[in-house]
Amino acid sequence: MRKIFLFLVFSMHVLIMLAHPWKSQHYVIIDTDGGLDDFRTISLLLASPDVRVLAITTSDGVLDARTTYHKVRSLLNDLNHQGLAVGSFSNSNAKKNHCLPAMQFEWGVTCTDSIVPPDALSVVSYIFDNHQGEHIDYVCLGGLSTIRHLCEQRADFSSKVEEIIWSSPFKLDADNFNYCIDKISVNQVVEKKLPLIPINTASFSHYNDALVYSIKAISNVYALKVSSSIEYKNTSYAKAFCDEAVAIFLHYPDLFEADTVDGLVGFQMRESTKDSDIQSAYQKILSGETVNQHQVLSVFPLDTVFYFSDVQPIAHNTIKIYGKEEWVAGVMANEMHRHLGVYSIIGVKMGIRAKEYFNAGIDEMTVVSHAGTIPPFSCMNDGLQVSTGATLGHGLIKIASEDQQLPMADFSYMNRTIRVSLKADVRKKVETEIKELSKIYGLDSDIYWDLVRNKAIRYWTAFDRHEIFTIEVL
Repeated sequence: MRKIFLFLVFSMHVLIMLAHPWKSQHYVIIDTDGGLDDFRTISLLLASPDVRVLAITTSDGVLDARTTYHKVRSLLNDLNHQGLAVGSFSNSNAKKNHCLPAMQFEWGVTCTDSIVPPDALSVVSYIFDNHQGEHIDYVCLGGLSTIRHLCEQRADFSSKVEEIIWSSPFKLDADNFNYCIDKISVNQVVEKKLPLIPINTASFSHYNDALVYSIKAISNVYALKVSSSIEYKNTSYAKAFCDEAVAIFLHYPDLFEADTVDGLVGFQMRESTKDSDIQSAYQKILSGETVNQHQVLSVFPLDTVFYFSDVQPIAHNTIKIYGKEEWVAGVMANEMHRHLGVYSIIGVKMGIRAKEYFNAGIDEMTVVSHAGTIPPFSCMNDGLQVSTGATLGHGLIKIASEDQQLPMADFSYMNRTIRVSLKADVRKKVETEIKELSKIYGLDSDIYWDLVRNKAIRYWTAFDRHEIFTIEVL
């Protein structure tokens, strides 16, 4: 029966490659104990549009759970995923190693360690109660303490978690670090016959020069994070390739084969898998190319030859600074809007910022816009719809009925809401410049619209979505 179960799991992983291209196929909670390979694996999973990280829990192992919590929180703050839930669980039976190189490695700008970490079990329970629809995979990069205690607290654990994907050699012995962290928890999870799927990382070795070079060539925040850990000088372990295999397995299970050791059935890399296969998989995950998110285009045109001459000069640098997702949404919003407008661009940046904050996917947030239905503020609504997928057709966006129009919107995700507002000084700058143009040339003047277009192009490349908005938790 166990082999049949693993065969079905493997088959499902292959079939999802053929599913809807706009939908994340993996909704995961990650448990980490603070290793450098954990840092890289988390960065990989956050980079992929085919994975939606719902929460991260920290447990004892390479580092203690509290220290790891602050490292995870600092990483998420750096990546602007401030709204992604993180919790900590410390088990008195678990082995804490206080690995000095891992302790010294900074995951991001250090957040204050005076903050008491939320309880991991409460965080996960909240996710269980508020996540709708798709099944959840629990990705465990260390021991299984959190899993064991969740099972004890939540009778519905098995109905909420479809797979426990565990980074671990198959053999449960003294050489298995993740087993030795908390043997009691592992043994109990095995005895309960939970859907535990070990991914054997023992066959991996180190990052070779070709893989390191390919990672450095990727220009996004996740690649920069991974590169920083590989180049870390304080330990030879910096180049060890271990837990990253879990991220590759989630996306490319055909590179793996099932095997059984000590009664555990899991997956390990096929002998026929080449270094170039691993490098290609790693690159696609880290660059966000694991799924085509378009519905008509097989490839979105990024070559400047496809753009008007006044847009060409800003294309490459704007993509480099703000990412492909924002650029694509900006292009699509302005095509829909039928002119290149200031507030449609602001709406795009606002929607991307809210998605980023929650680490939410397309069509996963509801939006209440306070921009009204009268231009120019109402133009923001077009940008909001394109960037979030919360369209009128999907019934995910509403226009607030109050009389006052403001460049502001409320975004809700899993029963949590934030209000994102254009900063007063930015708003005043835009309003002053637009009013001045309308006063001089009039709204019916072609010169007016040409100059608005010029300003929109300038704002597109000058406005940083991390600087022009305020975010309030409601």
